[in-house]
Amino acid sequence: MGFLTADQLFRLAETVPDALLLIRLGGVVEACSKAAAKALNVKASETSGKNLEQFLETHPETLEEMLANGAKTRQKRIVRATLKSDPARKFRCHATLIALEQSDRPAQFLIRLQEHEVAVQRFTALNEKIDELNGEVARRKASERVLREKVHLLAFGREVALTLADADDYQSMIDNCSKIILRYLDAAFVRIWSLQPHAEELVLDASVGMYTH
Repeated sequence: MGFLTADQLFRLAETVPDALLLIRLGGVVEACSKAAAKALNVKASETSGKNLEQFLETHPETLEEMLANGAKTRQKRIVRATLKSDPARKFRCHATLIALEQSDRPAQFLIRLQEHEVAVQRFTALNEKIDELNGEVARRKASERVLREKVHLLAFGREVALTLADADDYQSMIDNCSKIILRYLDAAFVRIWSLQPHAEELVLDASVGMYTH
């Protein structure tokens, strides 16, 4: 990306809610958006040509160190910052290198200021949204599991009903039902006993699975 002008920054600032500043290597402010001026508790015109360190104290890196490291690594830098005129106000200061140093001008950075309280609120909201989505996924999985179980039981009942309707004799009917029960209920073995009228003992009619006779 090439160097940005103040007008370009202002047009960019109209599309996002963030507090934006253009500064050059060393920390001198070239342009300041209305949101950034409000965050710094000054007029935008009062920042032009001044070092950002007049308004913010950054740590663990100083502003100069942050910009020097950003120019060297070409990677985004994030530091904590405190408003000098109101130390109770904390920020996260994001610095992005947008133009490398040239023979006639130093490197240029886009600075985004995010109030710590806002960052915490957004982080909390994001976590709540993630928890909400995880809960929705869990509910859908539970619903899908219940639905699969219902379909499974309906299929089980259908096969038993077909077997009862199509069987030619009692023994084949009971044998086939035992196999269906074994398959659908994932049992180790299935036994079906019956008690004849006036009898005192159960009679084993069908046995399938691991412990068949």
